[in-house]
Amino acid sequence: MAKTALIIVDMVRDFTDPEGLVFYPENQKILPRIKKVLDESRKHELLIVFLQHCNRKDKVDKKAQSMRPNCIEGTFGIEIDPMLEVDEKKDYVIRKRRYSGFFGTDLDLVLRENEVENVVVVGTKTNCCIRATVTDAFYLNFISDDRWHYIADGLKTTLIITFFACMMGIVLGFIVGMIRSTHDKTGKLKLLNILCKIYLTVIRGTPVVVQLLIIYFVVFGSTRIDKVPVAIMAFGINSGAYVAEIFRSGIMSIDAGQMEAGRSLGFNYFQTMRYIIMPQAFKVVLPTLCNEFISLLKETSVSGYIAIQDLTKGGDIIRSRTYSAFMPLIAVALVYLTIVLIFTKLIQILERRLRQSER
Repeated sequence: MAKTALIIVDMVRDFTDPEGLVFYPENQKILPRIKKVLDESRKHELLIVFLQHCNRKDKVDKKAQSMRPNCIEGTFGIEIDPMLEVDEKKDYVIRKRRYSGFFGTDLDLVLRENEVENVVVVGTKTNCCIRATVTDAFYLNFISDDRWHYIADGLKTTLIITFFACMMGIVLGFIVGMIRSTHDKTGKLKLLNILCKIYLTVIRGTPVVVQLLIIYFVVFGSTRIDKVPVAIMAFGINSGAYVAEIFRSGIMSIDAGQMEAGRSLGFNYFQTMRYIIMPQAFKVVLPTLCNEFISLLKETSVSGYIAIQDLTKGGDIIRSRTYSAFMPLIAVALVYLTIVLIFTKLIQILERRLRQSER
């Protein structure tokens, strides 16, 4: 038997039985509507909810107060905008629970606990704007059941993956960049240069999420391995392809006379690269490497594809628990934005210092 909730908005003073509803005097005209709803709902198991009006200045009851079996009342942290008028032509509003307008409120949790499928809303404010208060929505999404831990733990995982993937990308990119630049300058290391070109073409030509799935489900598909190292490996390999071109462009930007000066001092090729070329090239590419770190931070948001609980996945878990998408996803976006702004500011300070050192 389907379960229906009859939500009576802000008009009942007391309850005795379905035929003995007691109203405020000004709401007597609603009685035929409720009787009509009760007559049409006889085939359904009925849960009667008295939804009290809650102004913005009123205190919000965090929990519903049980009155008697199949009858509850409370404000449920819901605001009803009194500025909107009722459509007198409409006897009542009936909707599926998840489309009832109560999503993200304590009332929605009560309805789900009672396995309610349909919601019938009647009352003088039937067509008013019904919504959860910001405070109550915040409580539901982050404070209740300590759901903020999903965001905190996800942020920790995201930073771990980003840091180690960036380190791996720098090492791999430096090696590939050196091989490519050495070939461009001297014509040596032809075989290694071909392999590096293949690596760059494949990695830069395919989406990072596909690479992540291939490494987890294909490369390590037959073994049990922790997901975080897999993500570090996938993002590190992907980042290395872009870092390689950053290093290569930095090395090639150094004037050819610097190499000749080093050779005239008796340095061989690798000594010249180590003591003369690379210190200058590193100063050139350092701001770009920091920007690569920021890009990598945002790319790790797809880690959830292999069931890693990163920052984005943490917000999505909260959304799936509370059925409220706005607040957890906005919170995730704000955390990402805050981190990016912090690193952007640090990059600006670094660039300013580098310009001062050049003078």
